[in-house]
Amino acid sequence: MKYLKIDAQFENVDIVIEKLINNISANTNIDVYQQLNLWDLCEKMSIEDFISLKQNVYFADFLRLFSINIVNDVDSHTNIIEPEPEPEPEPEPEPEPEPEHCNLEVSQDKNIEGIFEHVKDEDSTISTINRNKAPSMSTRLDDLHLSDRYLKLIKRLRNVSLSNENFSLGETLGELLSLPTSRISNLPGVGSSYVKIFEDLKLLTQVSLENEKLEYTNSISSDSLQSCDTSNMRIILLGIDSKFTKPLEKYARYINVNDLSEHINEILNFDRHTLITLPHFGTSVVDKLIEFRGLIQDELQAIILGDINYKEFESALIVPRKLDQLSLTQIERILLEDIDTYFDKLTFEEAEIIQKRWGFVEDKQTLEEISEKFGLTRERIRQKETKINNNFIRNMRLGQLMLWQFLEPKLNPDISINFKDLFLCFYSEKEFYEFLSLVCGQEKLIEYVYPEIDKAILNVYFVENGAPALINDIREYLDDLKLVEIRNIDNAIVALQNQDSIMIEGQYVWPKQLGKAEATACVLVNHEKGLPWLDVAKIVNSNSYSKTSIQEARLEQTAFELPDYIFLSGKGIYKHTNFIDTDNIVLDDIFLNIKCSSLF
Repeated sequence: MKYLKIDAQFENVDIVIEKLINNISANTNIDVYQQLNLWDLCEKMSIEDFISLKQNVYFADFLRLFSINIVNDVDSHTNIIEPEPEPEPEPEPEPEPEPEHCNLEVSQDKNIEGIFEHVKDEDSTISTINRNKAPSMSTRLDDLHLSDRYLKLIKRLRNVSLSNENFSLGETLGELLSLPTSRISNLPGVGSSYVKIFEDLKLLTQVSLENEKLEYTNSISSDSLQSCDTSNMRIILLGIDSKFTKPLEKYARYINVNDLSEHINEILNFDRHTLITLPHFGTSVVDKLIEFRGLIQDELQAIILGDINYKEFESALIVPRKLDQLSLTQIERILLEDIDTYFDKLTFEEAEIIQKRWGFVEDKQTLEEISEKFGLTRERIRQKETKINNNFIRNMRLGQLMLWQFLEPKLNPDISINFKDLFLCFYSEKEFYEFLSLVCGQEKLIEYVYPEIDKAILNVYFVENGAPALINDIREYLDDLKLVEIRNIDNAIVALQNQDSIMIEGQYVWPKQLGKAEATACVLVNHEKGLPWLDVAKIVNSNSYSKTSIQEARLEQTAFELPDYIFLSGKGIYKHTNFIDTDNIVLDDIFLNIKCSSLF
């Protein structure tokens, strides 16, 4: 005769049923916070909700606790219960500590309700734990109120400690339970039964604390989650199992967004009945989306309860979109940690490709070089690189916009010093800036820091305004030029200084690469009454305004090749055209002088 052999995992049943009931409560209008058995709960469900249990991951987890096997040989299984009409359950004596799995064997005609009753009434370790509430970890061992089996364990361990100076069970329950089980099992005079009681005591406290946490957590209603302000929250993939990646990407495509990182409310509103009706959304995809919703709900609950501070990056799922302050040291540490964590999630091939494309720790290689190594096409390597980079952005705890907000004001040639550890991870400065371009969502940041700028770009300014110039005036002048190649004014000024085009001291700027005529005009701007040639030459040379020195002993014609700015105002006196007195000019006299000059 054939019989069913049912193997039940009692050590997980309470937690699994708790999750199932909470999930049913969250997705129906049933009040589970009243005295109900599982059948009453099912009776209160609508037909649609009851049918949906087939797709409920928590219900699936519950059923997986029970494995069913067909048994043919009756004589070799003494625990098999032969089928009898309407069997009467008999009370069983208090058992010794049960093994982790309890085998229940019933005949084919024994109904499933009877199986659950057997599980419920079984006086196992778990049922004992449910009838007891673990005391606080700080409770002294002398003050414990536990069942006799646990008190006997403590007494036995005390006796062992008296004869074994290398062993101490501590003064409190927490100190006792901090001991590893292996330490107890190796003690003389402590047999396997006491080791099992010690394990049960650990389990007792663990389940009790979990239940307390669940009770407290369940006090947060779904309304509080919905009312939670998520406007500054962003989801990252850093702490998410890869099994959720494709379902989330599929849903993102469905609602026409790049990803769901900034759509927490969309995820919180996931509904199984709605999802299952979407085109090409199978049960497997829907199950993972609902499971992911549960993860986000749990994380939000922890944030609401104050267990974690997402603004301090304590969450592996939720991070802030914006922060008021973040130092370069913190940014560098977070980036290095995220790189390390992300590399651990990659396959060997993916890690090799991205390291070589980033120039991370080793030489940067071209797509052709990498394609030859892996026997793939150049285009296939490019596709893989793009995918790995995009996934890395989604794994980053610092969003691209926020990262750029903090880095832009400080992005200058000193950034390699401030990011020393990160900078040293890259083979060259170029690769370092390419990485920053990636994580900030910007293009060619090396040109942002080191712009290619014309050395003579400030010459006209000095010709028209003289020297020295205030650095703020230089900033304003360059900004007004609206040059595409200048994305950061201060970096452009530093680049000019590095090219030896200007000299900066404090808040003042002097020219160093003017032409002779430009240098002459620059000097004359500051002298309204004009200067003789010798004085002009001495000022130009002493301040090194010109690329090359000019003659002081004799007049150099090349120094006066800017008639728009320099003119001879009298015998040997030169002035800047800024000082032409247009109000006192008599045109008749000018024409008369020209006429007289032509006669000679």
